[in-house]
Amino acid sequence: MAIFGDTGLVRRHELRQELYRVDGHAQDLRKETAEMGRELALLQTEELGLRRLAALELRMAPEGSIVYVFENGEQ
Repeated sequence: MAIFGDTGLVRRHELRQELYRVDGHAQDLRKETAEMGRELALLQTEELGLRRLAALELRMAPEGSIVYVFENGEQ
């Protein structure tokens, strides 16, 4: 029972592994949230941020600019 039960060592090990996985995912989400917050602040305060968003999302650029597009299979 001490090894295989609901409170046994095997179950405890499984739960600890799940905790590590969830913690890693939570950390990734915190990083993504921080990056999105920085982008939002830039968009709200600077025209350059709006231009950057237009370039990335809409592939727009000021007239006369040279635009390089790299296709890497991601959308």
